[in-house]
Amino acid sequence: MKQAQRSLAVIVLALAIVATASRAQSALGFKVVVHPSNPLSELSHAELSRLFLKKTTRWNHGGTVAPVDLAPDHKSRRRFSEEIHRKEVRRVQSYWQRLIFSGRATPPPELDRESQVLEFVADNRRAIGYVSATTAVGDGVKVIKVTD
Repeated sequence: MKQAQRSLAVIVLALAIVATASRAQSALGFKVVVHPSNPLSELSHAELSRLFLKKTTRWNHGGTVAPVDLAPDHKSRRRFSEEIHRKEVRRVQSYWQRLIFSGRATPPPELDRESQVLEFVADNRRAIGYVSATTAVGDGVKVIKVTD
């Protein structure tokens, strides 16, 4: 009897942990997606920001990173910018304007629809993007965890 109670307690605890992790990811308002062949399972807020601002341009496992953004007026873009970069979209755009003007870098491509982001990531082994937390992603991409 005690063994059954312990087993039940372990199962309940595991389910609580999974539910908490799922709520934390959806609380962000977006999911970060990579190509299924990408070995990463998680990235920190700081690492994500560096990738999307092209301060980090290579994956740790090799190859150039290919970030893709949503259009500036997209709700998920606003959430991503505020949560990951800790800046409004217009401030991120100003950052890119300075780099473009100085000839040092170009921003990630901006796509209008989340379906286009998913397609871009599915077709590009080096890609990383994001979509709304409620968007179904399918088999062509892998969702990775965002940590503090």
